[in-house]
Amino acid sequence: MTSTLPPLVQAVSGAVGSASASALTYPLDLITTRLQLDSPVKARRRGGIVGGLKLLLYIVYGSKKTGKKGLGWKALYDGLGSDLFATVLSNFFYFYFYSFTRSIAMHGTQALPLLRNGPPRPHKTHKPSLLEDILLGFVSGVASRAVSTPLNIITLRLQAERADAEDEDVVILSSGEGSGSEDGSSSSTPASPSRSSSPLQKDNLGFFDIARLIHEEHGWKGFWKGFGTSALLSINPSITLAFFQLFRKFVVYSRTRSALAAGKKVNPNLKPWEAFFVGAIATSIANTILYPLILAKKRLQARSGAKPGENLLSVLVDAYTGMYDPHSEEELSSEAPSSEATTNGHVDADPTKRPPLTRRSKGSRYYVQREAGKPLQGPEGLYQGLQMQLLKGFFNQGMTFLVKGRIEQLVVAAYLRQRALKAN
Repeated sequence: MTSTLPPLVQAVSGAVGSASASALTYPLDLITTRLQLDSPVKARRRGGIVGGLKLLLYIVYGSKKTGKKGLGWKALYDGLGSDLFATVLSNFFYFYFYSFTRSIAMHGTQALPLLRNGPPRPHKTHKPSLLEDILLGFVSGVASRAVSTPLNIITLRLQAERADAEDEDVVILSSGEGSGSEDGSSSSTPASPSRSSSPLQKDNLGFFDIARLIHEEHGWKGFWKGFGTSALLSINPSITLAFFQLFRKFVVYSRTRSALAAGKKVNPNLKPWEAFFVGAIATSIANTILYPLILAKKRLQARSGAKPGENLLSVLVDAYTGMYDPHSEEELSSEAPSSEATTNGHVDADPTKRPPLTRRSKGSRYYVQREAGKPLQGPEGLYQGLQMQLLKGFFNQGMTFLVKGRIEQLVVAAYLRQRALKAN
């Protein structure tokens, strides 16, 4: 970050850089969310980056094995509009607050024209330490997340809303709202499940539909669900920026020594490719340190309902013990599937072993297949989906700092050019 530029310039450049990066890496973000919301058994079966890429192809092209058709490339951009809006708001306020508070930390009241008397006086500049950088970033992060959390929750729900319809473990039971007769009464025997060859079903819910659902479920406070965890995660960008500043100083220091030895002029700014890799490495370190909180926040905010006593600690315990159930908050049907209901392709006449109804949607009902196998547990459970998170973060944050740095360089070049014209 070029901290000598005005806060507004840094805020605009940071917002544009983040929005550009989010638009380019959004499919990775969506796949990362789906992996984080998988059950522990399915997560072990899918694996890391390879499993994520297979899921991406499944969403787009479907599966010949199950007879389901894909949703196309558009499905990888569910919620992109609200995500970009949230990204611009969050990063604009974050970079503005951060650069503003850092300027005050460095220059005191001299950084505030309204509070100083007369022209700025010469004074010793204070260079914030690594700990001070983290603290400034944390305060700025809390302020920016208070603004962007409602949009982030809507985006997350849009990403997760169609997960059942895009899941190979889901069986479509019927094409109607229920299996009742024409007069609306329920039939005594529900339709048997079948692997339909029709395109994957999905709820055509948009931004305002999700917002209305959230309000109906939790009221206005639902738009800030999990904000406590989000506030804790506000230290993430501050850790990222702190490591960015640290690595940036190391790169500039190395360059300065080489330039002085060769008698050349020192360039204090990072080159675009340097900004990309420094930013990507910094965010990878921050994400690895805080990943269990990132996972818990996603799972808390993605639920349409609320489990009794559920909080940050209980979600982390469920992840560690491998007991997380992505469908546990859904309202279960009192109807049991017929004896023809299948589990993993086999007839299952035992009602206690039948998969539960997890979601009613417009035009179809789904039953989730029972999963068998060893779940992710312990540290593996707390870091479920980490590989895709790091892959996404590497490109996203690297691109953010690359675009942001380039915009700031253009602003500085334009200013110097304008000053040169005035001098002539």
